[in-house]
Amino acid sequence: MPKNRVIKFFQPRIGATYSWTAPAEVKQVKAYVFKTGGLAYWSSNNSGTQYTYFGLNSKNDGFAWAAGNFGQRGDNSIDTFASTPVPILGGLKWKILVGSDGSSHGLTTSGIAYGWGQNVFGEVGDNTIVSRSSPVLVLGGHSFITLDAGRRAIHGIKSNGQIWGWGENSVGQVGDNTATNRSTPVLTTGSLSAVEISSSETCAYALLADGTVYSWGQNLTGDLGDGTLVTRSSPVAVVGGHSFVQVAPGSYSVYALKANGEAWAWGSNTVGQLGDNSIVDASTPVLVSGGHSFVQLGAINLGAGLGLKANGEIWAWGANNWGYLGDGTIVDKSTPVLVAGGHSFVSIPRRSMSVGVGFKANGEVWQWGLDAGFYFGAGTLVETGYSTPILFNAPAGFNAPVMTLLTEGVYSVNPNQTYEIDTSEPAKIGSQEIAKGFTTSYLVALEYFA
Repeated sequence: MPKNRVIKFFQPRIGATYSWTAPAEVKQVKAYVFKTGGLAYWSSNNSGTQYTYFGLNSKNDGFAWAAGNFGQRGDNSIDTFASTPVPILGGLKWKILVGSDGSSHGLTTSGIAYGWGQNVFGEVGDNTIVSRSSPVLVLGGHSFITLDAGRRAIHGIKSNGQIWGWGENSVGQVGDNTATNRSTPVLTTGSLSAVEISSSETCAYALLADGTVYSWGQNLTGDLGDGTLVTRSSPVAVVGGHSFVQVAPGSYSVYALKANGEAWAWGSNTVGQLGDNSIVDASTPVLVSGGHSFVQLGAINLGAGLGLKANGEIWAWGANNWGYLGDGTIVDKSTPVLVAGGHSFVSIPRRSMSVGVGFKANGEVWQWGLDAGFYFGAGTLVETGYSTPILFNAPAGFNAPVMTLLTEGVYSVNPNQTYEIDTSEPAKIGSQEIAKGFTTSYLVALEYFA
């Protein structure tokens, strides 16, 4: 009986592993190890009704486009729009760029955090409330391995797992058991050791190495996943005994991926954005309907969820009034539908403001939803909704490959044995090193026949 070719993707994660069990009769796998580059990190911020977008090229240079009314593009200007990407000043090499509400935040490849843009609540992190139009150093001598921003609160994780936060704290979103705004980083309470941090509008989510998730901040629609509607200024556990490998919050809805590919969600569900075939809010995780198996999840802040499959398909659910689901309609969906066009993607961003985004292996970036043409560099000021994917119109040299193959090799495995797949530095299958010395984290693909 002929065997099927199987490819399993394991997304980059620092400090945590995935579990994979070799199928019966499988004694060898081919491992491909990639560095994610190009536009592999994509984020946006919102200042009123104006959005700003960020991207990285393969050399870790940072770019921003669209709104700049608070200096949040980081190009030393304060104006309304840039219709194509402009360099972020300072000559820094970026690992992460994220947007907040009128402010922007970056982590360099050496782990140093910078902020710029609006600074009403101390969100820039330089111990002032003075807005900045180019990057300034976040004070305190901190070094982080990852960073994310909510609406006006920012969090970073250190190599020892500590979580530090700064910015607006009106509903406890900094997580230091107070409601006092912070203009420099403070340690989050609870002695957590996290491997990943992610943020919604007014909440934060910490993923631990064992797959548990802790959350804090505003809890109006069950956003914290703790079975209550009580706002928290220090971390509480998401209930249900779940073990997740990725968390992707939208504005008021949260998506979490399990190692078996299941997508779970909680929070607001007014337009079906939890994907459980209902429009009922959930204060504990519910399973996204359809029996789908995903390798990566993403959120559109305006009310939709996205899931990437191993075969390159993207499925979407939730709000669709501007074509957020990419299925050729403007009808909301409470269960996942396939993004149209027959595309094969390799990655999606964890969060974007008003559009869906898909990255291809050849470096192409496709997007759909509200203002996709303008905010993704098409150079038009016309407010438009796109209900199927369109190709990002990038300047020459900006649209670099999303993934660079670093190494490949064949490795022996034992049938029915479970292995830990480590995408940190060094990358491993069990105890076998498969890549070392290229970057801090890798995308790993295993190919075998079963």
